[in-house]
Amino acid sequence: MANLKGNVESLRPYENKWRSGKTQTIRVPIVLAEQILIAAHKLDTNEALVTEDDIANYLTELKAKIEAKETGYRANSASKLISALKVIFDKL
Repeated sequence: MANLKGNVESLRPYENKWRSGKTQTIRVPIVLAEQILIAAHKLDTNEALVTEDDIANYLTELKAKIEAKETGYRANSASKLISALKVIFDKL
């Protein structure tokens, strides 16, 4: 049925919300849908998924865990890794 009140000039063209092009429907678990959509929008706008603040927080938590286990620590094959991480943490 034709739209009698409008004309081609008065119609607004559809504006795609995604910069990356065509889209498709996918099935994802409901509990993850919002997080996946947020990540997809960040990828679409070339925004980082993880910020430098997030990384700094993760490293701080890791440092605390390493320091907590330091008492009574026995050297093993991971001791070089832990030493290297301590050097990195001291530079933060």
